[in-house]
Amino acid sequence: MSGRIMVFGDTNVDLIIPYGEMRSRLLAIKDGDHSKSDLNPPKATFKLGGGGGNVAAILGRLGVRPYFLTRLSRDSFGDFCVKELEDCRVDMSRAPRDYPIMTFLLAVLDERGEKTMIQCNPPGGAVPSFVAGDFKESYLDDLAALHITGTEFAIRPLEIEPVIEYASLARSRGVLVSLDLNLRPESCPMTPERRQGFLELMQHCDIIFGSVSDEFMLLSGESDPRRAALAFARRDNIIVAREGPEPVMLVANGELTLHPPIDLGRIISTVGAGDSFTAGFLVEYLESRDPVAATKAGNAVAGHYITHQGPEAVPTGGRLRELIDMQR
Repeated sequence: MSGRIMVFGDTNVDLIIPYGEMRSRLLAIKDGDHSKSDLNPPKATFKLGGGGGNVAAILGRLGVRPYFLTRLSRDSFGDFCVKELEDCRVDMSRAPRDYPIMTFLLAVLDERGEKTMIQCNPPGGAVPSFVAGDFKESYLDDLAALHITGTEFAIRPLEIEPVIEYASLARSRGVLVSLDLNLRPESCPMTPERRQGFLELMQHCDIIFGSVSDEFMLLSGESDPRRAALAFARRDNIIVAREGPEPVMLVANGELTLHPPIDLGRIISTVGAGDSFTAGFLVEYLESRDPVAATKAGNAVAGHYITHQGPEAVPTGGRLRELIDMQR
């Protein structure tokens, strides 16, 4: 890969609540299966979160040392995020810590490990704000790719204008620009203002990632998944439409193809699944410029990520190649 990746977006702490596992355990005990009371009970855990933070950390685990353009709090949650990201070899030199208290998210897991995300605002908590001066042209000098996550603009749509200008500038300088929509419609209603901002930003992106029902169908107004993905396809872009366990829809060179995820057994948690796919896709695409190979790499990383825990959740080296080869 010639040049580095810079991720722009949000990061926060996720509080993982294993509700489904604990509920199943409680019901079993109530039904007389007291063996469950002898096992170690599941516990809530803290994990690095946010689309930007997740993608940056996984890129680091995959051997890429990305820049992370973000803002962080000065509290213990900010300390936690910085340590997690630096442990993953993320360059934090473009991430000032200039606000006092970070919001966090509850990730409530059901019996299958599927997540429901709920934002929590502690007293004095804030979501960082970005202005045109944050997007320095010099940051583009050694980049191969700029990856943007859309959460910030879903929350504050007026802040999208400087990002549109920055994406346009990056492309004019030969930097590949990718966007993960991250609309979060369950907590950020899609107003006409928000929708228009995203549509304008998408015009300046080479690769667009998103979920089928929550994002591409919502933005396009199409009720058919394939038509929703094709609605945003151009001759010079790539559309990657995901929908949980369903096959990934890839639109490249005007052709839509389906790519089933790989099954590696019991899912522990789907928190970060889409971000792990995105990181795997980007690393492979920047090496090969082959969108099909990149989709297989994304599926490989995501399939491993949701069935493992800790640093080993991200497959590397021979294991990653083995998972890619399984899809041939």
